[in-house]
Amino acid sequence: MDLRHTVDRIQNLVSAETGRRLGADAEATLSQLLRNGAAYPQRNDGFTRRELTILFADLRGFMAITNRYPPETVLQVLNRCLVRMIEVVCSHEGTIDKFMGDSIMAHFSEVPSGQDPAQLLKKYGKRFKLMHVKDLRKGVKGDFSGGTSQENDVALGTGQINIAEVIKAAQQSGIEHYYIEDESSSVKTQVPQSLKFLKSL
Repeated sequence: MDLRHTVDRIQNLVSAETGRRLGADAEATLSQLLRNGAAYPQRNDGFTRRELTILFADLRGFMAITNRYPPETVLQVLNRCLVRMIEVVCSHEGTIDKFMGDSIMAHFSEVPSGQDPAQLLKKYGKRFKLMHVKDLRKGVKGDFSGGTSQENDVALGTGQINIAEVIKAAQQSGIEHYYIEDESSSVKTQVPQSLKFLKSL
């Protein structure tokens, strides 16, 4: 089955359930997620180990709404909210696992982002207030997901991440609090170096 046919089938299912198709951005994200579906090799037992963020979201006061309004109105409100939830999840590269009445279950970071942190800050604007900062030893192959040995943590500004660019993007996006993440055995010498580097920016 080709990708276009799969996307069309999903759009038809969403439309049948909600009365509305996914928007263009959500459809593009869905296509990308389907393309990347085989990004992780399967283990022998058929399972893949992944680190995920799970989201459960529902409508606050839904029972009160169902008691107060006629079924047609409840269905309209529910469909409108579920469509909006789908669009938000897809716009943040999430995967919808299931719908449960007035709630949705989704997961994120199925594939390590490997994206430039400065670009992510620019993309998501004012979304975050706090950020942890760490640097990765030069020459270490990594995908910026934090999935390497703790001994690869180095003083800020000495590794392969452009910390100055990340901090500039963070300041422009409204980050208010930072904390240095350094779990290496050299933490006592590296954190003062990191603080000195940050003050120099």
